Amino acid sequence: MDGDKLHLLKCLVEKTGAKIVLVSTKKLYWQKEMKDKQGVYGDYLDKKLSEYGLSIFDKTDDDGIHRGLGVLAWKAKHGVSSMVILDDNASAYDAVTATLYLLRVETDIGLTEQDVEKAVIALK
Repeated sequence: MDGDKLHLLKCLVEKTGAKIVLVSTKKLYWQKEMKDKQGVYGDYLDKKLSEYGLSIFDKTDDDGIHRGLGVLAWKAKHGVSSMVILDDNASAYDAVTATLYLLRVETDIGLTEQDVEKAVIALK
């Protein structure tokens, strides 16, 4: 949640009109509507993102281990035509989801300008 990484995420959202949907296990601590029921980490996510004019639109519903299934279900439910997944854990996705939508972000580096450029292209 470094400022430079959040700035890059903001650039991505501004260039594409993308919505932020949580897929990581952090989604367990975040609530879309009942904010009084969310955990401290959910509050932290909301606060940090809001500092950059960003907000979480929604989250997937899965066990956190099979994230790809949750992503595909969310995509179908909401009629989304294009998407990109920014994640450092490629093992949580099946081959189809990973091949079509996953942009793997390096754990030690985080989001980069090159990642943003790739995501912008994928979302066009």
